[in-house]
Order: sequence, then C-alpha cells, then structure tokens
Amino acid sequence: MTTIIGLTGYTGCGKSALGDLLERKNRGVKHYGMSEALLRRFLLARPSILPGFPITSVDELHELKRKHPALREAIQDFGMAFRQIDTDIWVKAVLFDIYNDKRTDYAIVSGIRFENEREMCDHVVGICRPGYGPVNGHASETGTAACLEAADITINNTGTLQELYETFETHFPGVSV
Repeated sequence: MTTIIGLTGYTGCGKSALGDLLERKNRGVKHYGMSEALLRRFLLARPSILPGFPITSVDELHELKRKHPALREAIQDFGMAFRQIDTDIWVKAVLFDIYNDKRTDYAIVSGIRFENEREMCDHVVGICRPGYGPVNGHASETGTAACLEAADITINNTGTLQELYETFETHFPGVSV
C-alpha cells in the first residue's frame, strides 16, 4: 500500500524541490505534483489558449508562469473551471498516477491547496519560508492558508535544501530507504 505524504505551502517555499530530492535519494519514493496534473491538461489545450507560444513541456510552462503572473492566474482559473465540474478532478488525476505506478511505496504530493487534496493524504507537511506568502488573491492561495493551518507537521524552511530534507527525515525516517 502506498503512503501518501502531501506537501503544502506557498510558491517558492521548497515543496517541489523537496519532493524532487526525496525521489532522487530514495528508492520507492515518487514525487507527484498537483500542478503537474493540471499543467499536463493545460498543455493539451494550449494551442487555443496560448497561440504562438511554443511550449512543449510542463517544465517550460512552470518557468513561463513564474515570469508572467497573468499566465499563472489563467492556469489557476483553468483548474478552478474543472473543479466546478468535479471538485475532485485533480485529486482523481493524481491518484490515478499514483496507483498506476506499482513501484511507489511513498508518494510525495506537492502543491496541496484544498481540503479534498489534503484529505487524500495520509500525512500533510506544511512548509513555510520567511518572505514567501500568497502570490495573488486566488482561491487556491486561500486554500493553501487553510491547509497550512491543518498540516500534521510544519517545517520552517530557513536554510538549504539539504537542511529541509534532513528536517523532513526526522519526521518521516521510514521514507529514507
């Protein structure tokens, strides 16, 4: 059975970097991102949404949305539009990926922003970093605040990525194999 550990926090606090590092360093650990499920679907619609932008990967889209706040908001709105149809659509998309990967003992899911996303997790870790807060007033940013308050554990990321990793390991020693 796969143990799902969610990471919540604001943009830039270290969630994805920690998830990537946990996957690189540990067998049986796979990093999934709530935003990756959304961005893969956004890329499918990209020709009509972003004509003239030669974006071909989720990584390129991540980089572009960091540089262009309006694009970030458009992607957030795209995700919320699908949530109006089915509030669990992104939860279902991530769970589909997790349970189709039979080699995963621990699924690290970054970008937990809503209560239903938090509820799919066995544990939720809040990551706070001084100087990082809501990027805009979008509903997903408000949801992040609630998830941080409800997190099982909160880690203050005030050092290096390695220090963040080591602090995480003190709470979840079984993840490091």
